[in-house]
Amino acid sequence: MACATCKGHCHPTCLELPVHIVPAVKKYDWQCNDCKFCYKCQRIEQENKILFCDLCDRGYHMYCLVPKLMKKPKGDWYCPYCIPTQPQLPKKRKRTDSTEDLDTESTISTVTETKFRKARSPLKLKCQFPGCDGSGSIRATGSSHTSLSYCPLNKEEKMREKKLLERRNSETADELIPLAKISKKYQNEEKNVSSSSPPKPISPTEKKKSTENEVVEEEQTRTDSVMTPIENIVSKSDIEMYDKARKHAEEVLELDREMAPSQDGVKYIQFGNIEIEAWYKSQYPLEYSKLPKLFVCEFCLQYLKTDIIYQRHMSKCQMKNPPGDEIYRKENLSVFEVNGETATLYCQNLCLLAKLFLDHKTLWNDVQPFLFYVMTSHDETGCHIIGYFSKEKVSFLNYNLSCILVLPHNMKKGYGKLLIDFSYLLSQEENKVGSPERPLSDLGLISYRKFWADKLLEYLTTYKEDQITVKGISEKMSINTNDVVSTLQYLGMIKYWKGRHLILIKEEIIEEYATKRANRDGDYKEIDPLCLNWTPKVYK
Repeated sequence: MACATCKGHCHPTCLELPVHIVPAVKKYDWQCNDCKFCYKCQRIEQENKILFCDLCDRGYHMYCLVPKLMKKPKGDWYCPYCIPTQPQLPKKRKRTDSTEDLDTESTISTVTETKFRKARSPLKLKCQFPGCDGSGSIRATGSSHTSLSYCPLNKEEKMREKKLLERRNSETADELIPLAKISKKYQNEEKNVSSSSPPKPISPTEKKKSTENEVVEEEQTRTDSVMTPIENIVSKSDIEMYDKARKHAEEVLELDREMAPSQDGVKYIQFGNIEIEAWYKSQYPLEYSKLPKLFVCEFCLQYLKTDIIYQRHMSKCQMKNPPGDEIYRKENLSVFEVNGETATLYCQNLCLLAKLFLDHKTLWNDVQPFLFYVMTSHDETGCHIIGYFSKEKVSFLNYNLSCILVLPHNMKKGYGKLLIDFSYLLSQEENKVGSPERPLSDLGLISYRKFWADKLLEYLTTYKEDQITVKGISEKMSINTNDVVSTLQYLGMIKYWKGRHLILIKEEIIEEYATKRANRDGDYKEIDPLCLNWTPKVYK
């Protein structure tokens, strides 16, 4: 049995509860001995004055009863739920020696067990089988029963289940045993058939269909008769707990369904001359989020409903580059620093666009505390967005990157590594040791580990001093010491020897990296520190 307050479980035998109390206990929110309180006043004080019912185990204070009790009664005691009416005592009954100390106000409820049984008829237990009134018995000498073992209806139900099981296991319809219930249609036909005319033969197909119908009818009858109300099996608190958990699960599933691109959600966006498929659902306004296709200006990132409105907007849009300072340019590649406080609308639209391709991105409204570094490629029409990364203006943990995105049509071209390298270049200009914001996603960890390994091996190929330390590597490349150690462990280049960690420079790994670097083609993209034109700013 489960306690409704502390949720603890106890065996009835361990609590020494009589067998006849267990069915009554399961019909309400039962409480264990440590949590039990008065069922009327709902208080737990004065435990020595609480009486426990011998039929349902409910507890009542003696002073909460009507009439009040001054002393604990002798023998069995039953609560108002089990005995709705008080027993009638014989008139002009003299007190005996065993009841001289009882108060007159509590005489009715404090009679001894023998006198109580004389004043009230004994409690009758009922059969637990649904719909059974207790009459009849499978015993030869019994005219009534209270147990399922002697219930005639229970025996008939078991026989019916046995017959159905035998019919299901039979190989052919001819071997099926006929059910006890024969339809009235066949009974009337059998009576009306004359003895002179031979009976009309029934085909095996018709016989099989009729048998299947009878089986279905029998199963429905058995289900209706056996089904027990759930309130008689599970406590009320467990039912409420189940309903609460089910509602919570439905809300979570509904939220996941809403976050995924649905049939009536944004499935494609028109971004310049490119149509891109949406991966996830973004928090666009309701009238836009229900459109199957959304049109986004590639310069100002304004979202529009139809192609006509989009073409009209593109003919009037005066913005040809992100609204910020251009801090890096090499050939046709540029990086703009956009302040979320001065260009709030642009940064919000950028976050809404990024949410279409990032699963765990939640920030899109509060962009004022962030700086956005947008990488673009420019031509005669303007600066076209490749990707971006953002970072906090003031980071107490020295995070140099909060969110990073490369648009799908620019992926697998090396731009993600360029953005990561550029974030560490800014950390070097600030004379800080940087690290990406945690926790990293699986794909983010793979990208960063590859970048750290390339930078570390590049540093080791050009290192010519006698000693090398993790702190020196961290200060030289502005990479956090924890990231340096994890990368060395990933490469197998760190060893614990005589109480110290030693860096092992493996020549085969260095030579393999040098060969790979020498075979790079001319289109390999790298960040050139000489092309950076940026002065660190101090934000409060």
